[in-house]
Amino acid sequence: MENIELHLRKNHPPEVFKSIRIIGRFPEKFIGDFCYIRLFYKEYDYKNGDILDSQILRSLQSVFHEAHLQLNVLTLFDKQFEDCLKITKGGFTKSIVTYFYPIVNYENDIPENLKAYYLGLNLNLWISADDPRKEIIPDTLLVNLPFDDLLPLIRTIKQV
Repeated sequence: MENIELHLRKNHPPEVFKSIRIIGRFPEKFIGDFCYIRLFYKEYDYKNGDILDSQILRSLQSVFHEAHLQLNVLTLFDKQFEDCLKITKGGFTKSIVTYFYPIVNYENDIPENLKAYYLGLNLNLWISADDPRKEIIPDTLLVNLPFDDLLPLIRTIKQV
């Protein structure tokens, strides 16, 4: 058995590499990996995720019913991160603008400082760039989060 020397990721706080596997069925089957990074912080249960992770998955499942969490790796070492990138690299990458909207209780007073936020997250598809199936994939994803949690949560997500 061989060994590999590991190096801590420099200039990076601990991060969790997330990949949600999507499966398209029309007109022919294709797969892809919707990837993002979550910052690891004390209150974050990376094994089970939080409302942000579950809402992203739920939004993807509304389009791709078989979407499921594929990778969920706390990346402390350069090699771990590189391996996650290799596992999820497809033939074509499509950026999906992901909008994060606040959920508000309309029975109460609606806050005046409502804002939506957006971030371009990548979907790595296991198809070629000239494959026409890429056109059926939406350019946007809508994710709804409770108003009070929205800003603190989106500060913990970033592009791969």
